[in-house]
Amino acid sequence: MRGKEEKGYSLVETLMTLVFSSFLMVAISDFLVFQSKSQRFQNLATNTQQSLGSAMKMITTDVWWIGFNTSEASVIMADRSLFTFKSDRNGDGIVETITYSRDTTSIKNPKLMRNKQIVAERVALLEFRYFDSQGVELPNVPLTSGDRTKVKLVKVQLGSQVTPQVGTKKEFILESNARIRN
Repeated sequence: MRGKEEKGYSLVETLMTLVFSSFLMVAISDFLVFQSKSQRFQNLATNTQQSLGSAMKMITTDVWWIGFNTSEASVIMADRSLFTFKSDRNGDGIVETITYSRDTTSIKNPKLMRNKQIVAERVALLEFRYFDSQGVELPNVPLTSGDRTKVKLVKVQLGSQVTPQVGTKKEFILESNARIRN
């Protein structure tokens, strides 16, 4: 107990302030670490969604051009996760062979490939389904040469998983119908 003439803080008051400040600093640092991890995850999720969207746009545009300006067989290989076709996409008279596939050499980061070039990363799902002009699915994949000539619509599904921490994951799945123009 202090007398009337004593000024300043007692040892107990100083220790209490120190303990309270320590708890406050730990709480603030935990909050900042959580916010930092959350922001990193949100950035990764946003980049993944944008990457998948751009890849889907590229695939649907390429499919639309299948067979343009070529008299050759347009669909070369049609499987669930591999699609190869020909087109003259830019109209220059040079027919290009385009292949979409998934590179799974890295289990943690599978990639969507277009002619062996990376289109998108973290692609956990790539699936093609093929339909004729009547909208009937051609179920027997890989398609036979006869069925490949019937393909008029390709349903594409792209998916990705982002794992912010062990035990949790966020999935993104995009689906699109791509019509062949010819």
